[in-house]
Amino acid sequence: MRLTKDNIVVRSATVEDAILLNQWWNDGRVMEHAGFPNGVGESLEETINNVKSRNNNSRQLCIIEIDGKAVGELSYRIEDNTAYPGWKICDFDYQNKGYGTKIILLLFEHLFNFVDRIVWDTMIENTRAQHVYERKIGARRVGTRENCWKDQTGKYRTAVDYEMTKEEFLVNRKKDRDFFDLLIEEEKKHFEGWDFSYLESTNRMQEFPLSWNYWHEVKKRMNRCSSLLDMGTGGGEFLSSLAPLPKIVCATEGYEPNIPIARKRLEPLGVKVYKVDSDENLPFDNYFFDLVINRHESYSEKEVHRVLKKGGVFVTQQVGGLNDKEINELLGVPLSEYVGWNLIAAVARLKENGFNVTLEKEEFVKTRFYDVGAIVFYLKAIPWQVPNFTIKRYLEKLKDIDRIIQKDGYIDFTCHRFLVVADKKQ
Repeated sequence: MRLTKDNIVVRSATVEDAILLNQWWNDGRVMEHAGFPNGVGESLEETINNVKSRNNNSRQLCIIEIDGKAVGELSYRIEDNTAYPGWKICDFDYQNKGYGTKIILLLFEHLFNFVDRIVWDTMIENTRAQHVYERKIGARRVGTRENCWKDQTGKYRTAVDYEMTKEEFLVNRKKDRDFFDLLIEEEKKHFEGWDFSYLESTNRMQEFPLSWNYWHEVKKRMNRCSSLLDMGTGGGEFLSSLAPLPKIVCATEGYEPNIPIARKRLEPLGVKVYKVDSDENLPFDNYFFDLVINRHESYSEKEVHRVLKKGGVFVTQQVGGLNDKEINELLGVPLSEYVGWNLIAAVARLKENGFNVTLEKEEFVKTRFYDVGAIVFYLKAIPWQVPNFTIKRYLEKLKDIDRIIQKDGYIDFTCHRFLVVADKKQ
């Protein structure tokens, strides 16, 4: 037998696998959840015979491989149109990584070609396995057998019994496919510039209000200037909202698809849009602008200082390093490399580069999502949050998030923002 799915292979065990199987089965750490805290105490010869005896259609012993490495084993027997399987990931480095769910679904797809019912159990202490069976596989918990057997240490163990029929499996798989297709549709939705109206106009995503208003902070300073630079203009959505604009207005943007969008929106307003590839090399003369604004864009303090006139003002609202941290935690992804980016760090760097900070604020509020499809669309718009995000890769984690939303009606993530206004010293 050989089953494959992505980087997972389940294949029939051979005599050559006996040494590794014997090591696993005699390791109490591996066998604890199966009720053998001291290991099974089997000789290599007994393991070899075990492998030889379970290699037919009704009895199978298999090796689980991930990326070509043997990491676990599974087995099953078939009697009276019912399969009785068992499985374990024995390599601790591959546990709690979401592989268990994929392996079980792969095995069940195979077994339901031959049987109409699958029955298995787990120890009551193995709560993680119970979560997988009930929440991710959709199995029925049919009963609990209290103190049903005594392990090798003399301790009575309690087992939890599970069952799934072929019909139940097919219904659950259809739900999974429908869920997957729904998310794919969200991923295909068009996103341009920096426009989240697709989510916000329908209240599928809501950012809680801050104590300041960036638009007002810019507008009241813009009225006193004759030249302005908007860094990271996106599609020009925010800058265009400030009209009427000063006599000289320029905008920069580093994301190539946004350039034509920004030019189409801003050039009729007299704004020249520049493509920039580096924060360290802005295409402007020294002492050129009265006001530089920056909303959620990176910047070089040294370059901003260079292009500002003496006494010129820099206004920036930044996304802090802890923004949306719960998304990463729920998807099992490390936090951003910018996790230390906050008000204290920004102010210190501005002061080091010749600025006098006149206003500084920082807040942690919430961004609320009302459906998981909105989160998929959002992650497509901010690809740096979860690099290489795909629905297929994170499907099981997205299903977990969906369950939270179905239970509570929404899910909240941290919205980390800070505002700094700084003058270039005379």
